[in-house]
Amino acid sequence: MSAEIGGGVGMRDMHCMNKASVMKLGWSIMNDMNGLWTCVLRCMYGWSQECTSDPKAKGKDSPLWKAIYKVWSQVRAGTMWSVGNGRKVLFWN
Repeated sequence: MSAEIGGGVGMRDMHCMNKASVMKLGWSIMNDMNGLWTCVLRCMYGWSQECTSDPKAKGKDSPLWKAIYKVWSQVRAGTMWSVGNGRKVLFWN
């Protein structure tokens, strides 16, 4: 997807920019456990600290949370699992 429209006029495609911003927030939710927005969204929607499950979206949820839910599979696809030293590996989770 190109981020520019209008034949190089310098205008950005707002759909692409919005999706990128929502995906960045989704990435923060997954990786930044102490961030303000991360804590607010996790508490509001009762999502676990470990991100072992995918987020759920209901009809009454905020448009922001629904947008995060919508791009979550793409956010997850950009991650990888690091074993580290192997002492605290929760393989089955």
